[in-house]
Amino acid sequence: MIQIAIIMTAVTVGMIARLIVKDITDPTMDTKIMDLKRTVADEYRITVDEMLSRSRKQPLVEARQLCHWMMKNGIIENSKRLYEIGSEFGGLDHTTVLHSVKTINDRISTELEIRDRIQRISGKMNRVCK
Repeated sequence: MIQIAIIMTAVTVGMIARLIVKDITDPTMDTKIMDLKRTVADEYRITVDEMLSRSRKQPLVEARQLCHWMMKNGIIENSKRLYEIGSEFGGLDHTTVLHSVKTINDRISTELEIRDRIQRISGKMNRVCK
């Protein structure tokens, strides 16, 4: 029995150590989301606060929509649920996020500029999150 307890303790300590190292080296989801917001805001030459505002100015709307699309499509990690994405943007309704995702999907099929932006932002996020 003592040998089993010693083995179990060693396994537990090893698991805890791996979790601690992972926490230090792997940015948390909140950090990744904030990095995405900053990267998108930088791409549009706006501030994160402007992007998170309720303004309907075209560059701000497009930046928000692109963030929603990227979060839904797992650019920073596993895809998020619509209501989770909405909560990251000041409690937006899930239907607003759904509209954003559909809008960007439609634009991707016809506009080279939006595809280029997604590619640039994805590349920057890959560098930031690794």
